[in-house]
Amino acid sequence: MVPTSPSPRPEQPANPEIALLELVCLPTPYEQTYPLASLTLSHPHLRWGGLIELAVDHKVLCLLADYLTHTGLLHEQKPHRARFLARQLRLNQYTLHYHRREAARIAQAFTDASIPYAAVSGIAVESTLYYGRGERPLSDIDLVIEHSRLAAADTVLTKLGYQPIGQTRRRSVGPYTRTLADPLVPRIVVDLTHQLNEVAVDYAPFMAEMVRRRTAQPIPGSPDVLLSVPQRAVHAAYATIALWDKAHRSRQLTLLSCADLLRLWHHAIQAGEADAARQVIVDHNARSQADWVFRRLDRAMGSNITNALKLDPQIGPPAPHVADDLATLLYGNQS
Repeated sequence: MVPTSPSPRPEQPANPEIALLELVCLPTPYEQTYPLASLTLSHPHLRWGGLIELAVDHKVLCLLADYLTHTGLLHEQKPHRARFLARQLRLNQYTLHYHRREAARIAQAFTDASIPYAAVSGIAVESTLYYGRGERPLSDIDLVIEHSRLAAADTVLTKLGYQPIGQTRRRSVGPYTRTLADPLVPRIVVDLTHQLNEVAVDYAPFMAEMVRRRTAQPIPGSPDVLLSVPQRAVHAAYATIALWDKAHRSRQLTLLSCADLLRLWHHAIQAGEADAARQVIVDHNARSQADWVFRRLDRAMGSNITNALKLDPQIGPPAPHVADDLATLLYGNQS
């Protein structure tokens, strides 16, 4: 019998902090990335202070905590680090409870008032594209409304106890906030919009299409209320254009935004809707914007984005990325 050669040991990444957070953001099952994550955690140059700082800056601290918890890697860390991450995850789960509750109140009120809307980003993906264990943080509830219904939506939100906290020249309605009597969750913010912020391009028709092409999904903890969200293909197109819009307003591209984008396209491909998502982008003359996003993302994350979107169970752990390119995507010139 001919002996089989062992599988090659994956190489340790040059930048272990970024490499580990990148693995956490991929839409592949945890067991596929576990070997490289375990190796990265043992990297002699991994700095936990730098890892936590990056995770906070990129809004993926709870994703990291959940990943380490459910791969068993958290128990291999020093007790004070494990306790800190477990505590952050519990706090986010607590906060998420309030966001879900408020999303249910708003969804029911909009339905009763016959106001069509589409929830996007965090509240729309935390229980469907992630595991729904509180690992995906939320800072607000993002809702898209057709321009003609903004006044009606304003009335409903006011009746629910929300107050506008500012308006901008680029959008007809600014965020709304409702104060809570909870010391850990002092307020809930609802971001109501009908337009992206980029003034050079009018995306109001695209935003209106998201509202028209919507579906419904349950809200954990509120079994009698359904949340309106864009259809999968439209949501993937929206996330792509929104990432471009954010970059061209000189805002930092966080790993959390990249994680959402990868998961939306991952699920679109899985459902056979990737071509439909691309067609939405083409129909709204956003092909150059989408190309820019995927070029930058692919250059930054190397073969990881290719592997994540192939959905091939035989691909194994993704190869390490080029840390300098990822830094360019996240921090560098975005012109």
